[in-house]
Amino acid sequence: MENKLNGESFDIVEYNISKLKELFPEIVTGDNEVDIAALIDIFKKNGDGTVDDSEEHYQFNWWGKKKSKRKAKETTTKTLRPVKKDSKNWDTTQNIYIEGDNLDALKILLKSYTNKIKMIYIDPPYNTGKDFVYKDNLTQTIQEHLESTEQLSEEGFLFENTKTNGKYHSNWLNMIYPRLRLARNLLSENGCILISIDDNENVDLKKICDEIFGEENFVSQLIWKSKTGGANDSKFVAIDHEYILVYAKRIDKFEVNSLPYTDELLRLYNSKDEYFETRDPYRPMLLMQKGLSFSKSLTYPIEAPDGTILYPDEGGAIWRWSEPVLKKRIEEGYVEFVKKGNEWKIYTKQYLNVDYDGNKINRGKLLRSVISDIDGRKGIKDIQKLFDEKVFTNPKPTDLIKLFISVFSNKNDLIMDFFSGSATTAQAMFKVNEDENSNRNFILIQIPELILSDKDILDLKKYL
Repeated sequence: MENKLNGESFDIVEYNISKLKELFPEIVTGDNEVDIAALIDIFKKNGDGTVDDSEEHYQFNWWGKKKSKRKAKETTTKTLRPVKKDSKNWDTTQNIYIEGDNLDALKILLKSYTNKIKMIYIDPPYNTGKDFVYKDNLTQTIQEHLESTEQLSEEGFLFENTKTNGKYHSNWLNMIYPRLRLARNLLSENGCILISIDDNENVDLKKICDEIFGEENFVSQLIWKSKTGGANDSKFVAIDHEYILVYAKRIDKFEVNSLPYTDELLRLYNSKDEYFETRDPYRPMLLMQKGLSFSKSLTYPIEAPDGTILYPDEGGAIWRWSEPVLKKRIEEGYVEFVKKGNEWKIYTKQYLNVDYDGNKINRGKLLRSVISDIDGRKGIKDIQKLFDEKVFTNPKPTDLIKLFISVFSNKNDLIMDFFSGSATTAQAMFKVNEDENSNRNFILIQIPELILSDKDILDLKKYL
C-alpha cells in the first residue's frame, strides 16, 4: 500500500446514513445528518420507550471499545498499488492477494466489494499469551515496525503480549473488533463468516460476533478435533480441539450445501421397485417414529392391505406424515406395507435421487458440528510438500478449508481471508474448483513479513 493524497476510502458512515434514509427518510435532515431524537421516537410504542437509554443494561464492554468503533468508521487515505511484475495472468485473473495492514485493506475494498463476498474465513491470532497481537499503522523501518507493534519494550527488548499484561484481553479485542465490523459490510446478503479460535478468546469472540452480526444470525460453533495423539501440552487437561464460529449475514437468506454420502450410507439404498429406472434405488424408512414432538393428529388409524387397522405404538410414537400427505404418497408409490410374521410395518421409500415430490435431487448429508476426521498435523505436511521444510507454525490443513468452502459457498462465489498466513484458503479454493469444476475466486490479505537483508540483521542485533 502507499499513501494517497487525493481521495479517501469508502465512507461507511455515509453509507449507513443512506441505508437509514431508505427505511426512515424522516430522520435524516437536509444536511444529511441523523436526527437521533426522531430515530428514537420511531421505536416508541404508545409513548412507552422501547429504547433503553439507562446506564445499566446487558452489554459487553472493555477498555478501548469506543475507540475500536471509531477506528472501523474512519476512512483511510491509503490505496492499493498493483505489483504486476510479481503477478501471474494479471489481465485475466480474478484473484487478488493484498500485502498490507488488513484494517486499511478492508476499508479500501468496501468501495468495490460491499455486499459482494459470499464467504469469509479467518484464522486470527489466538491470544495464547505468546501471540503477536499487532497495533495498526504499520511503518516501514525495522525499528519503527517493532516499536509500533509493541515488539519492543521501553528498554528496547523483544517481548510477548503475556497474560500478565493488564490489557491482555483488551489488546486482542481492540484488534479484532473493527475488522469484523468492516467484514460484515463486505458480506453478501446470503453470505457468512467462519472464524477459527481456541479457548483463550472463544467466549469473548462469541460476544463480539453476537453484537456485530446479531445473535439471530448465529449458525453454529463447530468443534474441530485438531489433534489425534499427544496433546499433552496443557497443564491439567489435554486439549485436542479448536472452534470455528459460523455467522450468517442474514439467516433468512442463508443456505448451505450438503456433503456427498459416504459409501456406507449409499449401501443403505439397496431396494428396487417398478420405479427404479426413473427414481433409482430406495431406502426403506419406518413411518412410525419415537422421539419426535408428540401430536395427537399424527396418531390416526391406517388400514393395512388385509384390513388390519394400525396405530403407532404406545409411549409417544407418531406417524411422520399427516393423513392427507400419507394418502397422496401411497397413490404415488412412496409407501410400502411389509408383513413380518403376524405384524405389519409401514415404510416410506426414500429414493436416492428423487425427493417425495418427484423432484430430481443429489442427496447428501449436513455438515456435523464435530469435525473429527481431519488431522491438524496434515497442515504442516501440506506446507512441507511445497517447501520441503517447516515454514509455518500450525497452518490449517487444506482439507479443512476445502470442507468449509464446499459447504458454505457455490461455484461462482467470492471467498475472502484477511489473515492469510500460509494462504491455505487460496490453495483449498483452487482444489475445490478443480474437484467441482467451479469458478470461485479469492481476495486474501496478509500483513507484510519482515524479510531481512544482511544489513537489516546487523541493525536488529542492537535490539537483542
